Amino acid sequence: MRNNKTSMQYDVISNECRTHFLKKKFLIPKKFCNYILIQIDQNNWIEIVNYSVLAGIMIQQKKIDSMLSFSATIIIDVYDQYIKKAKSLMEKKNSDYEEAWKYMSISSIKDLIMQKIFRIQGMEKRFDEVENYAYKVQDNYIDILNYAIFALIKMKNP
Repeated sequence: MRNNKTSMQYDVISNECRTHFLKKKFLIPKKFCNYILIQIDQNNWIEIVNYSVLAGIMIQQKKIDSMLSFSATIIIDVYDQYIKKAKSLMEKKNSDYEEAWKYMSISSIKDLIMQKIFRIQGMEKRFDEVENYAYKVQDNYIDILNYAIFALIKMKNP
């Protein structure tokens, strides 16, 4: 069952993140996980969303260099596709878990994001041993961005 209110709130927040993305020149960190951990500590949820999107896109594109050569139009198209993919996954999981995120505190959401970061870091250390490495890491970044959007929704609608 799809919750239209959550879906609409998701769209509002993801559009705010997109607007921020368009206005900002992003530096590409060597380790996205470390950068996201800093943003968690600073409660910078929009940056968490946008850097999770960038990390996922980088994995999808396989090379940072190829991403840097994209035009702004192509980058925002890829950004929009990635957010659409994340929203679709959120709607499926939200239905499966009956919107459990609504009952969580921001600190619990932070804890879940940190678990995802540590999971990614563990996979990065042994990427050659991890079956479907890119898919698994990308899936974790999608979860991180969805949790960050939930945090932003909660802060706007206490």
